[in-house]
Amino acid sequence: MRPIIATACRQLPICGLILALAASPVQGADPAPAKAAPAPAKPAAKTSAKSADAKPKEGSLGKGTGELLTIDQLRRCLADQDRNKQETADLAQAQRAIEKDRADIERLGAELEADKATLDLTNEAAVNAYNERARARTRMIEAFKAAAPGFNARVDKLAADKQAFTTDCADKRYFEEDYNAILAGK
Repeated sequence: MRPIIATACRQLPICGLILALAASPVQGADPAPAKAAPAPAKPAAKTSAKSADAKPKEGSLGKGTGELLTIDQLRRCLADQDRNKQETADLAQAQRAIEKDRADIERLGAELEADKATLDLTNEAAVNAYNERARARTRMIEAFKAAAPGFNARVDKLAADKQAFTTDCADKRYFEEDYNAILAGK
């Protein structure tokens, strides 16, 4: 009877479910006699032989024309790469803050210059307020100048770190299984 169902069901997609249910044993029924386990197929043996002979997959940090990295070298290169990316982002944020400070200094300078023309020199309170704003601008300039060498040192260090990464890691190859192991925390 099953061959007729199988023949009739070839054209209807729901029949796959019917065939699966028909092939499964009914609960409470006597189980079918156990069959001996079939021997493994020969193509599977060939596949495992091929995978044993297969070259491990490789990745690269760039063009992939350089030498092969050990797992420890790859771990260091990935850490350096992450550190360089983070420092680049941090420096971009610091640069935006510096540009904002510079714009504030220029804006305050322009305001002081404009107020200077209309300043009532006979009004001591107005003169004191003007002088206080001028001193505040001077403090901003000093802070700006004091921060510049530190920022420039960070930029120079990042450039050196990127050059070291290029020398030590860029265009080098690695095994993907090493890369995946590092990402998995091993």
